[in-house]
Amino acid sequence: MILKSIENLSYLSILAIEKIPELFNLSGGLLANNPLLTSLEIISCPKLCSLPSELGNLTALKSLTIRWCQELSSLPQGLQNLKALESLEISDCHSIVSLPHDGIGSLSSLRTLSIENCSNLASLSKSFQHLTSLEHLTVMYCPSLGSLPEGVQHLSALRSLTILSCPGFLSLPEGLQYVTTLQCLEIGILSWSDRVAGVGGEPCFAWIFDNFRLSIFKIFARGSKSSQCTLTHHNSRLS
Repeated sequence: MILKSIENLSYLSILAIEKIPELFNLSGGLLANNPLLTSLEIISCPKLCSLPSELGNLTALKSLTIRWCQELSSLPQGLQNLKALESLEISDCHSIVSLPHDGIGSLSSLRTLSIENCSNLASLSKSFQHLTSLEHLTVMYCPSLGSLPEGVQHLSALRSLTILSCPGFLSLPEGLQYVTTLQCLEIGILSWSDRVAGVGGEPCFAWIFDNFRLSIFKIFARGSKSSQCTLTHHNSRLS
């Protein structure tokens, strides 16, 4: 296999594994022998069911993208060793039910986390609150996910939050009002008549205007054009 033949290329900095329909697992040697990798993409490998623990050896890795791996059921426990990781994208991985409880919170350099179209994802890591470098968080098309974990108020660097097409979210995350760095908020609702509550069940829009100094506020309703509000003052209204 081609992947086996590149295990000894120990000076790789970027590795993209894409469109290999018969790939069931990755060799641990492929990752263990490439400690200089800064970017790893695993895309369109529909039968890939696991990743090796050697992923944790990639201590220089800054970007990890896993996309369209429908049989992948979990991320390896070695994830917590990726101290240099700045960007993590997981999308279209329908067999993933949860993220590693210890792994995610140990990613001390993580700035961007994107989770999209993971239909069976029911919970995020309980260590989520330790992502104090996180600036951009996107959660989209995750119908089984009901909320973000407790401790959102500890995301002290968060600048943008996007939650779209997650029908289990009936309110904005508890503690979000204490994230003073938040500048961009995008939320999706099923229809304009839906009641989307702020923290404590208050009407969403009033609660948002009373608690944030946003630069960008976007609302998306199914079947409607998006409504964008650019706020120049704390009490600006929807245009």
